[in-house]
Order: sequence, then structure tokens, then C-alpha cells
Amino acid sequence: MWRDAATARRHLDRLAGAGRIRGWGLKRSIAYLAASRPIMSCRMYRGAAAEDSNPGAFIREVASREAQIAVSEAEGSVPEHHGWRPPGGGLAIPGVWRSRQVVLTISFASDRELRIAAQVVAERFTRRVEAGHLPGSWWVPDVRVSGTPNCPPGMVLAKAFTRRAGRRHAVVLTPGGPAPFSGARPHPVFLPEPFGRFLPG
Repeated sequence: MWRDAATARRHLDRLAGAGRIRGWGLKRSIAYLAASRPIMSCRMYRGAAAEDSNPGAFIREVASREAQIAVSEAEGSVPEHHGWRPPGGGLAIPGVWRSRQVVLTISFASDRELRIAAQVVAERFTRRVEAGHLPGSWWVPDVRVSGTPNCPPGMVLAKAFTRRAGRRHAVVLTPGGPAPFSGARPHPVFLPEPFGRFLPG
């Protein structure tokens, strides 16, 4: 356990700056990683233009009638990537930028509903050169699935490593392999294929 969130930020920013991780998040709850029913969570940046952040459209298109929806906030950092940096964030260390995120967590009643939602993410919320995606789409959607052993269509298996940081929890995603920092707990998680390719390793 890190003593507090500030200690975690310093340590994780150094890992991101060295290219050992693609970024990190800090949340008050990581219950979604230990869920007993299928869960999809999506992160959108605070301060982003409507073209890039559209929580209402995501909920309308992805959530089924029986789904339970929660909205929360998270923070994190991500290295600058080909000149891209997260909107609304400041510089953490050279080459690594802070971000503020809105997190949509959708809990589904069945794997069938989750599979349909994953197809919507792949077809409507993954940006592409040709038309067809919706506002709020990204080239690399930050969508995560847990609470099921079954890989949804268009997704790949990855690991979410967590560690307490005071009253919060740090989360780092990797494609697999050993933990990027000591004291980490691994959790299986499914990510969209573009996100999986984006992770180092």
C-alpha cells in the first residue's frame, strides 16, 4: 500500500515517463474488478469537446433496459503519444500529462446483453476514417469489461494491476506478464482490441 495518493502519483508518473506503462488511473472504488455480474466501464475525459466526450450517447446506445448505471470520477496520467495529450489536464512530468475522467459503469443482467454492448462499442464508438462512428468515439476506446470469464466480441484479455494508495486505488493495465510495480494485485479484464494493441509489451 502506498501511503497516500500523492506518493502513488509520483511513482506511477515515473513509470509512465520511462515507457514501462501506458498510463494509470486512481479511483475511490475498484469493485467493478471483483464483480459477480458482467460489467462494462467507459472513461471519457473531462474538458473534452462534445465530439470526444458524449456520456449520454454512450449510455443510450450501450445500456440495456435491465442494466444498472453508475457515474463516478477518476484521475490519471498518460504519456504524450504522437503529439496527443488528454484535454483539460496539466503537465505531470516532462512528457506525461494529467487527466480528469468521467467513468460510466454499466452492470448487465447477462453475458448476452454484454456481448451486444461490446458489439456496439466496436461498431459505433470506435473511431475510424470512414463514417459510422458516434460522437464520443475514440481511436482507442477506454472501455473495460469484468465480472465474466467470457471474452466479448472484439475484445482481448488483459490484466489490471491494483494497489491501495491511501483512500484510493491505483490501477494500471497491461497485456499480461509480471506486475509493473511491487505490491500489486492482478485482476483479469477484457479490453477493446485497439486498446490491447496500445498497451506496452
